[in-house]
Amino acid sequence: MRKYRHFLRFTVFALLAAAAALLTVNTASASSSASGIFDEADLLTDEEESKLETVIDSYTDRYDCDIAVVTTSDAEGLTAQEYADQYAEDIGQSMSSDGRAGILFLIDMDNRYIHIATQGQAIGYYSDDRINSILDDCYNKIVEEDYYGACRCFLKGVYSYMGRSVSQGARMGLSGILIRLAIALAAGGGITAAMAARSGGRVTDSASDYTDQNQSSLTGRQDVFVNRTVTHHVIVHDDNSRGGGGGGGSSHISSGGGMHGGGGRSF
Repeated sequence: MRKYRHFLRFTVFALLAAAAALLTVNTASASSSASGIFDEADLLTDEEESKLETVIDSYTDRYDCDIAVVTTSDAEGLTAQEYADQYAEDIGQSMSSDGRAGILFLIDMDNRYIHIATQGQAIGYYSDDRINSILDDCYNKIVEEDYYGACRCFLKGVYSYMGRSVSQGARMGLSGILIRLAIALAAGGGITAAMAARSGGRVTDSASDYTDQNQSSLTGRQDVFVNRTVTHHVIVHDDNSRGGGGGGGSSHISSGGGMHGGGGRSF
Protein backbone atom coordinates (compact mmCIF):
# COMPACT_ATOMS: atom_id res chain seq x y z
CA MET A 1 0.00 0.00 0.00
CA ARG A 2 2.83 2.36 0.86
CA LYS A 3 4.55 1.61 -2.43
CA TYR A 4 1.31 2.39 -4.24
CA ARG A 5 1.01 5.77 -2.51
CA HIS A 6 4.63 6.62 -3.44
CA PHE A 7 4.01 5.64 -7.05
CA LEU A 8 0.82 7.71 -7.20
CA ARG A 9 2.55 10.71 -5.66
CA PHE A 10 5.45 10.40 -8.10
CA THR A 11 3.06 10.14 -11.07
CA VAL A 12 1.10 13.23 -10.03
CA PHE A 13 4.32 15.19 -9.52
CA ALA A 14 5.65 14.15 -12.93
CA LEU A 15 2.40 15.16 -14.67
CA LEU A 16 2.41 18.56 -12.96
CA ALA A 17 6.06 19.15 -13.92
CA ALA A 18 5.34 18.19 -17.54
CA ALA A 19 2.32 20.50 -17.64
CA ALA A 20 4.38 23.41 -16.23
CA ALA A 21 7.16 22.83 -18.76
CA LEU A 22 4.66 22.70 -21.63
CA LEU A 23 3.04 25.93 -20.43
CA THR A 24 6.45 27.61 -20.25
CA VAL A 25 7.33 26.54 -23.79
CA ASN A 26 3.98 27.70 -25.15
CA THR A 27 4.28 31.03 -23.37
CA ALA A 28 7.80 31.59 -24.69
CA SER A 29 6.64 30.73 -28.20
CA ALA A 30 3.73 33.13 -27.97
CA SER A 31 5.89 35.96 -26.68
CA SER A 32 8.48 35.53 -29.44
CA SER A 33 6.09 34.72 -32.33
CA ALA A 34 6.25 38.32 -33.60
CA SER A 35 10.00 37.94 -34.24
CA GLY A 36 12.05 35.45 -36.21
CA ILE A 37 12.82 34.03 -39.65
CA PHE A 38 9.85 32.91 -41.78
CA ASP A 39 11.58 31.54 -44.88
CA GLU A 40 8.59 30.24 -46.82
CA ALA A 41 10.38 30.62 -50.17
CA ASP A 42 13.33 28.55 -48.88
CA LEU A 43 15.93 31.13 -49.88
CA LEU A 44 18.19 30.61 -46.85
CA THR A 45 20.22 27.65 -45.65
CA ASP A 46 19.76 26.30 -42.13
CA GLU A 47 23.11 27.80 -41.12
CA GLU A 48 22.14 31.23 -42.50
CA GLU A 49 18.81 31.11 -40.67
CA SER A 50 20.59 30.24 -37.43
CA LYS A 51 22.99 33.16 -37.78
CA LEU A 52 20.17 35.61 -38.53
CA GLU A 53 18.10 34.30 -35.62
CA THR A 54 21.02 34.95 -33.26
CA VAL A 55 21.25 38.57 -34.38
CA ILE A 56 17.47 39.03 -34.18
CA ASP A 57 17.32 37.60 -30.65
CA SER A 58 20.09 39.99 -29.60
CA TYR A 59 18.40 43.05 -31.09
CA THR A 60 14.90 42.26 -29.82
CA ASP A 61 16.24 42.08 -26.27
CA ARG A 62 18.53 45.10 -26.58
CA TYR A 63 16.04 47.47 -28.23
CA ASP A 64 12.76 46.01 -26.89
CA CYS A 65 11.26 45.47 -30.33
CA ASP A 66 9.92 42.81 -32.69
CA ILE A 67 11.91 41.90 -35.83
CA ALA A 68 10.77 39.53 -38.57
CA VAL A 69 12.32 38.41 -41.85
CA VAL A 70 9.81 36.89 -44.28
CA THR A 71 10.28 35.32 -47.71
CA THR A 72 7.53 34.07 -50.01
CA SER A 73 7.14 32.69 -53.51
CA ASP A 74 3.34 33.10 -53.43
CA ALA A 75 1.92 36.46 -52.39
CA GLU A 76 -1.64 35.11 -52.73
CA GLY A 77 -2.64 37.81 -55.19
CA LEU A 78 -1.56 40.62 -52.83
CA THR A 79 0.97 43.36 -53.44
CA ALA A 80 4.20 43.15 -51.47
CA GLN A 81 3.02 45.93 -49.14
CA GLU A 82 -0.32 44.23 -48.53
CA TYR A 83 1.37 40.88 -47.90
CA ALA A 84 3.93 42.39 -45.49
CA ASP A 85 1.27 44.33 -43.57
CA GLN A 86 -0.96 41.28 -43.24
CA TYR A 87 1.94 39.09 -42.15
CA ALA A 88 2.95 41.59 -39.45
CA GLU A 89 -0.62 41.60 -38.15
CA ASP A 90 -0.91 37.80 -38.25
CA ILE A 91 2.26 37.20 -36.21
CA GLY A 92 1.24 39.80 -33.63
CA GLN A 93 3.36 42.89 -34.15
CA SER A 94 1.76 45.92 -32.51
CA MET A 95 -0.63 48.00 -34.64
CA SER A 96 -0.87 50.81 -32.07
CA SER A 97 1.10 53.97 -32.91
CA ASP A 98 2.55 54.04 -29.37
CA GLY A 99 2.87 50.26 -29.04
CA ARG A 100 5.96 48.05 -29.06
CA ALA A 101 8.19 48.82 -32.05
CA GLY A 102 7.96 46.24 -34.81
CA ILE A 103 9.69 45.92 -38.17
CA LEU A 104 9.38 43.30 -40.92
CA PHE A 105 11.52 42.68 -43.99
CA LEU A 106 9.85 40.87 -46.90
CA ILE A 107 11.55 39.27 -49.89
CA ASP A 108 8.65 38.68 -52.29
CA MET A 109 9.78 36.38 -55.10
CA ASP A 110 6.25 36.36 -56.57
CA ASN A 111 6.07 40.11 -57.19
CA ARG A 112 9.88 40.44 -57.39
CA TYR A 113 9.81 43.05 -54.65
CA ILE A 114 11.46 43.80 -51.32
CA HIS A 115 9.47 45.66 -48.70
CA ILE A 116 10.04 46.95 -45.17
CA ALA A 117 6.94 47.29 -42.98
CA THR A 118 7.15 49.22 -39.70
CA GLN A 119 4.64 49.02 -36.86
CA GLY A 120 4.12 50.70 -33.51
CA GLN A 121 6.86 53.06 -32.36
CA ALA A 122 9.11 51.93 -35.22
CA ILE A 123 7.06 54.11 -37.58
CA GLY A 124 8.56 57.12 -35.81
CA TYR A 125 12.12 55.78 -35.94
CA TYR A 126 12.20 54.90 -39.63
CA SER A 127 11.68 57.97 -41.79
CA ASP A 128 11.26 57.64 -45.54
CA ASP A 129 14.92 58.61 -45.98
CA ARG A 130 16.08 55.93 -43.55
CA ILE A 131 13.88 53.30 -45.20
CA ASN A 132 15.30 54.19 -48.63
CA SER A 133 18.86 54.07 -47.29
CA ILE A 134 18.32 50.53 -45.99
CA LEU A 135 16.60 49.47 -49.21
CA ASP A 136 19.57 50.76 -51.22
CA ASP A 137 21.89 48.39 -49.36
CA CYS A 138 19.46 45.47 -49.56
CA TYR A 139 18.87 46.00 -53.28
CA ASN A 140 22.57 45.68 -54.08
CA LYS A 141 22.50 42.18 -52.55
CA ILE A 142 19.13 41.11 -53.96
CA VAL A 143 20.12 41.73 -57.58
CA GLU A 144 23.10 39.43 -56.99
CA GLU A 145 20.71 36.80 -55.52
CA ASP A 146 22.53 37.13 -52.21
CA TYR A 147 19.44 36.76 -50.03
CA TYR A 148 21.39 36.21 -46.83
CA GLY A 149 23.40 39.36 -47.53
CA ALA A 150 20.18 41.32 -48.09
CA CYS A 151 18.86 40.15 -44.72
CA ARG A 152 22.13 41.18 -43.09
CA CYS A 153 21.82 44.65 -44.63
CA PHE A 154 18.28 44.90 -43.26
CA LEU A 155 19.44 43.96 -39.76
CA LYS A 156 22.24 46.51 -40.04
CA GLY A 157 19.52 49.09 -40.64
CA VAL A 158 17.67 47.84 -37.57
CA TYR A 159 20.85 48.33 -35.53
CA SER A 160 21.48 51.79 -36.97
CA TYR A 161 18.09 53.36 -36.25
CA MET A 162 15.93 51.32 -33.86
CA GLY A 163 15.06 53.45 -30.85
CA ARG A 164 16.64 56.60 -32.34
CA SER A 165 14.54 59.61 -33.34
CA VAL A 166 15.16 61.24 -36.72
CA SER A 167 16.99 64.07 -34.94
CA GLN A 168 19.73 61.58 -34.02
CA GLY A 169 22.30 60.15 -36.37
CA ALA A 170 22.77 56.48 -37.11
CA ARG A 171 24.13 54.33 -34.30
CA MET A 172 27.83 53.61 -34.93
CA GLY A 173 29.50 50.27 -34.41
CA LEU A 174 32.96 49.81 -32.92
CA SER A 175 34.62 49.84 -36.34
CA GLY A 176 33.02 53.19 -37.21
CA ILE A 177 34.17 54.71 -33.92
CA LEU A 178 37.75 53.47 -34.44
CA ILE A 179 37.86 54.81 -38.01
CA ARG A 180 36.68 58.26 -36.92
CA LEU A 181 39.15 58.28 -34.04
CA ALA A 182 42.01 57.40 -36.41
CA ILE A 183 40.99 60.19 -38.81
CA ALA A 184 40.82 62.69 -35.95
CA LEU A 185 44.25 61.68 -34.64
CA ALA A 186 45.80 61.87 -38.11
CA ALA A 187 44.29 65.31 -38.77
CA GLY A 188 45.37 66.60 -35.35
CA GLY A 189 48.90 65.28 -35.81
CA GLY A 190 49.20 66.93 -39.24
CA ILE A 191 48.03 70.31 -37.94
CA THR A 192 50.39 70.13 -34.96
CA ALA A 193 53.34 69.24 -37.20
CA ALA A 194 52.57 72.14 -39.56
CA MET A 195 52.35 74.61 -36.66
CA ALA A 196 55.63 73.34 -35.22
CA ALA A 197 57.39 73.75 -38.58
CA ARG A 198 56.32 77.38 -38.83
CA SER A 199 57.10 78.34 -35.26
CA GLY A 200 60.72 79.55 -35.86
CA GLY A 201 59.95 83.26 -36.56
CA ARG A 202 61.90 86.36 -35.39
CA VAL A 203 61.52 87.22 -31.72
CA THR A 204 60.37 90.84 -31.07
CA ASP A 205 61.16 92.92 -28.02
CA SER A 206 58.72 95.85 -28.12
CA ALA A 207 55.65 97.34 -29.81
CA SER A 208 57.89 99.52 -32.02
CA ASP A 209 58.69 96.46 -34.10
CA TYR A 210 55.08 96.51 -35.33
CA THR A 211 54.67 100.22 -36.08
CA ASP A 212 56.19 102.85 -38.37
CA GLN A 213 56.82 105.84 -36.12
CA ASN A 214 57.12 108.24 -39.09
CA GLN A 215 53.77 107.26 -40.63
CA SER A 216 51.54 106.71 -37.60
CA SER A 217 49.93 109.14 -35.16
CA LEU A 218 47.14 109.17 -32.57
CA THR A 219 43.97 111.20 -33.10
CA GLY A 220 41.00 111.84 -30.81
CA ARG A 221 37.69 110.15 -31.65
CA GLN A 222 34.32 109.89 -29.91
CA ASP A 223 31.26 107.76 -30.76
CA VAL A 224 27.82 109.25 -29.98
CA PHE A 225 24.72 106.97 -29.74
CA VAL A 226 21.79 108.58 -31.57
CA ASN A 227 18.86 106.10 -31.56
CA ARG A 228 17.86 102.50 -32.22
CA THR A 229 15.18 100.99 -34.46
CA VAL A 230 13.90 97.44 -33.86
CA THR A 231 11.84 95.58 -36.49
CA HIS A 232 9.82 92.48 -35.55
CA HIS A 233 8.95 89.67 -37.99
CA VAL A 234 6.53 86.81 -37.28
CA ILE A 235 7.92 83.44 -38.40
CA VAL A 236 5.13 81.09 -39.46
CA HIS A 237 5.77 77.35 -39.12
CA ASP A 238 4.01 74.94 -41.43
CA ASP A 239 3.03 72.12 -39.06
CA ASN A 240 1.61 70.09 -41.92
CA SER A 241 5.09 69.60 -43.33
CA ARG A 242 6.25 67.66 -40.28
CA GLY A 243 6.07 63.90 -40.35
CA GLY A 244 4.06 61.99 -37.77
CA GLY A 245 5.51 59.89 -34.98
CA GLY A 246 8.17 62.41 -34.02
CA GLY A 247 9.29 63.04 -37.56
CA GLY A 248 9.13 59.42 -38.71
CA GLY A 249 8.08 57.99 -42.04
CA SER A 250 4.71 58.22 -43.75
CA SER A 251 2.09 55.73 -42.59
CA HIS A 252 -1.08 54.07 -43.89
CA ILE A 253 -3.93 51.88 -42.67
CA SER A 254 -4.05 48.34 -44.04
CA SER A 255 -7.20 46.51 -45.14
CA GLY A 256 -7.06 44.74 -41.77
CA GLY A 257 -7.21 48.05 -39.92
CA GLY A 258 -3.58 48.12 -38.75
CA MET A 259 -1.28 51.13 -38.93
CA HIS A 260 1.95 50.62 -40.86
CA GLY A 261 4.87 52.57 -42.24
CA GLY A 262 7.67 51.53 -44.54
CA GLY A 263 8.47 51.26 -48.22
CA GLY A 264 9.73 48.90 -50.90
CA ARG A 265 11.46 48.44 -54.23
CA SER A 266 11.15 46.06 -57.18
CA PHE A 267 14.08 43.94 -58.36
